[in-house]
Amino acid sequence: MFKKNFTSDLAGFSRNDTDKIGHDYEMHCHLFYEIYYFISGDVDYMVEGKIYHPAPNSVLLLKPGSAHGVKINREDYKRYAFHFMPDVIPLEHRDILLSPFFDDNIYYENVDLISSFDAVLDAGDLHKSIRDIAVTCKFESLLTEIFSLGIHNKDKEINPHSAEKIVSYLNEHLTENINLETLANIFFISKSQLNRIFRKSMNITVGNYISLKRIYLARQLMLEGSSAEEAALQSGYKDYSTFYRTYKKIMGYAPTQTKGHTLFKK
Repeated sequence: MFKKNFTSDLAGFSRNDTDKIGHDYEMHCHLFYEIYYFISGDVDYMVEGKIYHPAPNSVLLLKPGSAHGVKINREDYKRYAFHFMPDVIPLEHRDILLSPFFDDNIYYENVDLISSFDAVLDAGDLHKSIRDIAVTCKFESLLTEIFSLGIHNKDKEINPHSAEKIVSYLNEHLTENINLETLANIFFISKSQLNRIFRKSMNITVGNYISLKRIYLARQLMLEGSSAEEAALQSGYKDYSTFYRTYKKIMGYAPTQTKGHTLFKK
């Protein structure tokens, strides 16, 4: 199995070949940005309720907080996976280079970017005296190419009962008092039907999706300086003990330990 990577405190750049099959989406979120460039294989990506079946030489962009999961349908899945914090980009270029991650269209097909991805990884092999500068320059060049693609898909009509529409509503009202009954009334369907539609498309229940998104919102708030109690309230939790249990279950450690955990390991 081929693997090449370069990792720092602010980024993780890798090219991987996978020989394992995974039949279910495992929905999760991150606080960092992600770029996936698909070389070959048969996989499906679910991002906020929308399914992408990437073709060779395609790019998928994920902004922080996007709930997503991958389903690997057969062996021999080859891709580049770049994960990074915004601080890896110089401040004066940050807004424009990150703007494609917030577009309606986050998927681009038929783009030849292999040499640009390789250039970033190769820069990681340079002597430490020049490595960080080279990686930053090569990565900015890659982001510039992605920005310049200029491909915007036409908006597609969304079925009012689709998981994508439900996800959109949840994200807009994440910190409010949301439950199945409220959602069912909004979308004019039964609670069981709504949960079935959502779980079939997202491989996660509505309740677990809300918990996942709220916990990652709380983690972001704590990393920005909020206390655990403040983050719990701001992310929609009225009861701190519920927040504490949910946080520990999803993250694997207590909310009071958040600042001791880094996003990337060397």
